[in-house]
Amino acid sequence: MRYLNADTSIREKLASFPSAQISFNYLGQFDQVLKASSVLGEAKEFKSEQSSLNRRSHLLGISGFIRAGKLEMTWAYSDKIHKRDTIERLASGFMEALTNLINHCQSKDDQSYTPSDFSAAKLNQKQLDKFLAKMNKKK
Repeated sequence: MRYLNADTSIREKLASFPSAQISFNYLGQFDQVLKASSVLGEAKEFKSEQSSLNRRSHLLGISGFIRAGKLEMTWAYSDKIHKRDTIERLASGFMEALTNLINHCQSKDDQSYTPSDFSAAKLNQKQLDKFLAKMNKKK
């Protein structure tokens, strides 16, 4: 939004905000790529190293991907800025929130939908809510 918005006034307003301190990058499902190519092999670990001479673009870098059907997350930080136990607590809280979100989404008691559930329909959330409200009235 900061760089690509067509409205110049919005771009300028967003440019005045401080830069993000956290980078989050979801890399996708690696098992899908590995199945498609016999040339690629699986690495046992994923590690993102940064030269001590290079300045970090973000204070905290979080990367995740799915391998062998499991979500793997990597947290990159400087031990000159953050303590390991601080990052571990943050990562633990992230995993707890993610687990709660997954449990909520799988709960039959509180079923709700998002546009991604019906991606072929190309609806936004407001349109989907309106459609579902009409469907519920017909019941």
